[in-house]
Parts: sequence; C-alpha cells; structure tokens
Amino acid sequence: MEDDVKAALRVFFDAVLTAEPLLNELRTEYGLSLAQIRCLFQLRSGDQTAGELAKSLGIRATSLTRMIERLETENWVKRQNDKHDRRRIVLTLTEEAEDMLSHLDFFLDSPAAMGIKRMTPQERVEFTQALQRFLQHVTDTQNLHRD
Repeated sequence: MEDDVKAALRVFFDAVLTAEPLLNELRTEYGLSLAQIRCLFQLRSGDQTAGELAKSLGIRATSLTRMIERLETENWVKRQNDKHDRRRIVLTLTEEAEDMLSHLDFFLDSPAAMGIKRMTPQERVEFTQALQRFLQHVTDTQNLHRD
C-alpha cells in the first residue's frame, strides 16, 4: 500500500477514535447501537424510503428492516405513507428522536468539537469539503461492490 494512503488511513482512524466517547454516551444514555445512531443521523437529513436509506447507509435492505423494526419499537422512527405517492412508505424520525438529536449538547463540549472550533473558518470549510468528498468516494465504492 502506498505511504500516503497509509498515512491518510492512520489520520482517519485517529479522527474516528475521537468520536468514540460521544458514541458510547449515545449507547449508554439511549441504548442505541452504532448502526442505529447512523440511521437516525441519516434520517435527520430528511425522510427516506427504506431503499434510499439502505443505499445511503451502505447496508442490505434486510439488515435495515430489522433495524427499523427495533427503532420503531423504541419510538425513534415511524413509517408513513408518502404525501405525493401513497403507495410508497417513507421513514421519518419521531418527535422524540428529533428532540434527542437536537439536544446532544455533550457533542458541543467534546474534544472533537473543540478541535473544530480552534480551526480558522477557512480550515473548517476545507475540512468539511474534504470529509464530504471522502464520504462520497466511500459511498461510490460501496455502490460499485454492490452492483
């Protein structure tokens, strides 16, 4: 493997590890698994069908179905008929989930948040854009392997 790829992976995993205490807090406080947390954060960006959500998360529809059933039982997610096409079922966050996600104040005092706050505005823009490009490359790669 190329040295620059190894270096980028090391930095990526170091960055991921900064989020671990935050994710542990969500697990402890709300009983959510990492996969469930990812699902809720993805739905926070807007209602989606199960197929759309599975694709954006890079998981199989059968795995998502079980996850949604658990999230629905815990009243984090609900299924609704699409307003424009009643044949489609969309997944949406419940008010409880929206409230929980909007009040994650402990994120604001995390080392990750503090590190971001210490960046210049330009560094934050570049950081955000680089992560968005990275995530798009990951999604594209997952879609290639799935097809």
